[in-house]
Amino acid sequence: MAHRVQTAGRAYLATVTVHDRTVLRACLCNYRTSESDLALLLREVLHAADSGRAAPA
Repeated sequence: MAHRVQTAGRAYLATVTVHDRTVLRACLCNYRTSESDLALLLREVLHAADSGRAAPA
């Protein structure tokens, strides 16, 4: 899913393994990060999840 988010070009997420599961990881280091930036990130993740469900396995 991180790849789908990155391919869209509006947000970047890394992945990390926690308790044998791969999960998405966002690193927020810029003091200018705003609520609208986080809302965009969430929209991109949800869009990637929806498009992943529609794709054939």
